[in-house]
Amino acid sequence: MEAERWQAIERLYHSALKRKTSQRAAFLGEACSGDESLRREVEALLAQAEESGSFLESPALEVAAKALAQDQAGVAGAARPTDPMLGATIAHQRAPGRVDYARTPGGRRRQRRASRNR
Repeated sequence: MEAERWQAIERLYHSALKRKTSQRAAFLGEACSGDESLRREVEALLAQAEESGSFLESPALEVAAKALAQDQAGVAGAARPTDPMLGATIAHQRAPGRVDYARTPGGRRRQRRASRNR
């Protein structure tokens, strides 16, 4: 869209947000003066703003602290789901303390390359 068109949409959007929900339709009818595509764009933005509601209206740390307090108090309503993998041993592996590459297949070749690249 053109920059002028976006500026008009933005101007109408912010003006409509300042009005009560019941007055917005009448305001847009007058302000758009028959331009239905402009009206649809502004109405879509207004609908999106209402759907998002209170997103980011309260500080994230405050919300996280409340959620943590509820979780610790067990107020969440349901029992905590348990993960069957928590505390389970996945694999046992031992890393050797020292690898003698000269005794492995292709080891001498690797040692020569490593010594040349230093």
